[in-house]
Order: sequence, then C-alpha cells, then structure tokens
Amino acid sequence: MAASKMLIMISYEIGIGFAIGRLVSAFYEMAVRVTGDPQRVHFSFGRIDGGRCASLPDGFENLLEFDYRNPTDVSLARFGEYIERHGIDAIFALDLPVQAKCLSLARRKGVRTVFSYWGAPMSSPNRGLKLALKKLEVAFLRPAKPDWFIFESEAMRKLGVSGRGLAHRNTIVVHTGVDEQRFQPRPEARDLVYQRFAIPQDRKIIVYMGHLHRRKGVHVLLQAAEHIRAQMGREDVHILFLGDRTGEADAFREFYSAAAPYITFGGYQTDIPELLSGCYAGCIPSTGWDSFPMSSLEMQSCGLPVIVSDLQGVPETVKRDETGFVVPAGDAQALARAIVSLVDAPQRREQMAAAARARIINGFTRRHQVDALVGCVASRL
Repeated sequence: MAASKMLIMISYEIGIGFAIGRLVSAFYEMAVRVTGDPQRVHFSFGRIDGGRCASLPDGFENLLEFDYRNPTDVSLARFGEYIERHGIDAIFALDLPVQAKCLSLARRKGVRTVFSYWGAPMSSPNRGLKLALKKLEVAFLRPAKPDWFIFESEAMRKLGVSGRGLAHRNTIVVHTGVDEQRFQPRPEARDLVYQRFAIPQDRKIIVYMGHLHRRKGVHVLLQAAEHIRAQMGREDVHILFLGDRTGEADAFREFYSAAAPYITFGGYQTDIPELLSGCYAGCIPSTGWDSFPMSSLEMQSCGLPVIVSDLQGVPETVKRDETGFVVPAGDAQALARAIVSLVDAPQRREQMAAAARARIINGFTRRHQVDALVGCVASRL
C-alpha cells in the first residue's frame, strides 16, 4: 500500500548545503514519485528560522521545525500534532537513531513505516557480549525503531549490523549518484586549472575535493607530496586542494616543507567540472570514517582515475585497478608510489579515465540513486 503522506526528516538547519543538500533533492524526488503528489510530501529540519532550502522547489510550504536528535517536550508535542493533522503515515529520516524519542509518538499518531537513511557510521564495531547486548536491545527494547535502515555502502551496513546490532534483513544499500551531465569531461577547459592557479604545464595535477578535515586524510596526501618531492626527487607532480575554507590549510603546515611549491590550496570554486578537466587524477586518502564519498563519483564522472584509501566505504567508490587504485589508509609512502606509478603510465591513465566515466554512466548517476530509493521505499510501504 502506497503512503498517503510522507515526512522527510533532516536534523540539520534548512540552509545546509554540500552533500546534505544533494540528498535532500534526491529524497524529495523519491517521495514525489512514491506518493504521486508533491502536496503529499513534507519536510522537517532541525532549524528553519524563516530560511529556505535551495534543494526544494520555490514556494515549498510543507515544513516543520523539529530536531529529532535534541527534542524538547514542546517540539515533540508540535511534531505529534503535525503528523496527526497532516495524516503522515511514512517517515524517511536522515541518520535517525534506533532509540530516537520521537518514534513512539510517531507510531501512536499513525505512522506505519519508518526508514532511516544513514550517510555516516551508525556505530563503531562491536563484538562478543557487547554486540549480543546491542542485538537484544534492538530486537526487544526498541519496538518503535525504524523498520528499514538504508546505507550508502556495504561497509556502512556492516557497521550497522556488527556494531549497532541491526538485523541484516532490515538493511538495504543504496549508493549515492552524481549528476553526470554537469560532471563530465570538458577537454576545451583543460588549461583553465593551470591558468587560474599558476601551475606549470609540465606538472600532472592530483586533485582533492572537500574541506580539510583530518579524518579525510589531508595530512597523508601532504606527506605523500613531501615524499614525492624530497625522497623521490620528482618535480612533475602538483597537488591541488579544492573546497578548503579560509584558514583551514594552516593546521597542516607541519606535514610538508620541500613540497610547498608543488601544493596549492584553491579554496571554494563554482566551476569544478571545468577545473577537473585539466587534472590528471583524483585522490581521497581518508583515515577517519567515510561512507561513500560523492567527490569520488564526481571526479570519475569527469574522467579522472581516483586513488583512494582502503577505509570503510571509500574503496567501494572505484573499481580497483580499473577506475582507480586502492592504498592502505594512512600510508603516505604507498600513496606516493601509487601517484607516481600513474603519472608514469599515461596510456593506462587514459584507459582508466574512460573506464571511470563509463562506470558512472552505467550505474552511479543521480537517476540510478533515485530509482533505487523509489524501488526500495515503494516496495516496503
């Protein structure tokens, strides 16, 4: 039976951008297709304050301010009244924990089915008695828990099952997808990245995209750059960081010195596909946690091989040795060797670039993502 009304729940403020904004857009399209009517789709955000979400249509009004991670008695009452007044019978929430206080109330007010979509680790790994107790808690002490848990990668699902104690039968994997029309090779823009950042044309550019969070392995890539320059004596490799905020790079100065002229912190840019077209390869050296990074898909969609660490869901974003290389997380020398080996094999790089673009087109576009969400939600309502 299809849901008559669906509430999409986001715990962040309404104006949040980047990856969450892309998820909001995908969730909205999924909900419209499942319910059959945009008026049957509702959203809650942790904070609204008169703001708007760029990922939702102009004039979208089915909004509720509710932070399910830090609910108050007043906000819970408002949440329950909203569900009852609008006849909400399905909830699809981002990172909704098993023990969320709002779930029992939602069930009492008429919600039949709850989906919890996880873009981050649900738990650390557990084993033995602790894992057994987690399983018992989920099975018997949380009767109002979500019915289904959706993860972006097999690694994140594994943490939900072997860490939080979820039943595997209640879990689903839906990979994220990229806008392949926006992120596509643009050979006419090849020189743009060299011109904008004054990078010598005889250098191959290895690009990283995202904020400079330590869990993303930024320090490892910088150490690899230092090793390439100081120990391997190479002058033909340049590391470009895109997306860093003002001042973020300062925390990483200790990790390089000789490589400084071969490193550029490019900041936030709006014409990423054009800039990527002049790059040689991408790199995601994560060392903390990572689910299924969109940046890997975007770079591959633009025709870049991507070198990634073997951490959690990151290696699932590439086809090993065909669209990218996988190296041990935290191993700067292994990363340096992988980068140089690709620089020294331009023909293989071209083969991998073509395979990367084809892989995205054939299975990791936004359409693939939304279709998968529609399929898994509609079949379980």
